[in-house]
Amino acid sequence: MKKKKLYTPPVQEHPQVKQYYSWPAYTDNYHVMTVIDGKIEDDSIVSLYALSEIMEYLEGRGYKKACLLQEAEIELQKAEEALQDAKEAMERAQANPLQISEEEIKGHHMLSLYLKKLKGEYY
Repeated sequence: MKKKKLYTPPVQEHPQVKQYYSWPAYTDNYHVMTVIDGKIEDDSIVSLYALSEIMEYLEGRGYKKACLLQEAEIELQKAEEALQDAKEAMERAQANPLQISEEEIKGHHMLSLYLKKLKGEYY
């Protein structure tokens, strides 16, 4: 009597996580690193004019643009500090606003430059 083969379902592999990351290398050139499942596949230096084409090519092959979390945190911190500085500047301006218009300031500036030019102080 022949043994029956048991059905074994096909092994389903997990989908590969394909990423790319780019950062400035030197004047008008960028590093482009490709990573598959957390392992570096390639690291190349490309010119700025070819960067967008390479990014399109990689995205067409299933790669996703990756970001460094640390860089994003630093950018967020800088933005929060800039927002705080802007709020403080606005509070100072609201507390003691200048009593003349920007047009008057520009007019005065242009007049003072003209007078300096006449005196030979400005060239």
